[in-house]
Amino acid sequence: MALDRRYYWIPRRLIRNVALGAGVTLLIVLISLGWVMRSLGTWLDVGSSPLAASDAIVVLGGGQTHGSREARAAELFRSGIAPLVVTTGGPVAGEREATYAAWSVERLERRGVPRAAILSTNLGDSTVTDARGALRLARERGWTRIAIVTDNWHSRRAALVFDAIFRGSGVDVSSAPATPPRVDLATWWLDETTALFVVSEYIKLAYLLPTFVVPG
Repeated sequence: MALDRRYYWIPRRLIRNVALGAGVTLLIVLISLGWVMRSLGTWLDVGSSPLAASDAIVVLGGGQTHGSREARAAELFRSGIAPLVVTTGGPVAGEREATYAAWSVERLERRGVPRAAILSTNLGDSTVTDARGALRLARERGWTRIAIVTDNWHSRRAALVFDAIFRGSGVDVSSAPATPPRVDLATWWLDETTALFVVSEYIKLAYLLPTFVVPG
């Protein structure tokens, strides 16, 4: 039986319109996906709070070896924000007698912060324990304001945890994140290391959400 091609004929105008519509839809999807991906990264960076004179700058332990956190803390110290820099972080896995806090001390001294202006706690194995230790110090020493320093990709979680733990304490907490080299949160999915930071932060945020974000 002969095939009647007229039965299957589709107007060229319809084909063009469908192709154009599909192209526009695909473009919108790609733009939206790019916006979502970018937002997932940039949301993690709380940016610097308005910084007022503080009692101490608290450097959260566990940063990368290039010392971006310590560099930021040294910058704040030189600007006169606070007379004291506190380092946190307990034992380093696989390193005998080494602590993250002690490593931070060395990096701060190399950046010109006098040893007498550094208080090393050698305590803390997480953002939560760092915050609890900082609150204990603040109460013991009568502090009313501290500035916390961590890497930008960690700053959202750190701010949420510190705000929750310091709530009602009478101690103001401000954030002054460091920007590590080669970390671009706006294009985090293009770099393996940055992608690891971002994904791990969201996993940890999900774990902490019921306790530190959603009121119980």
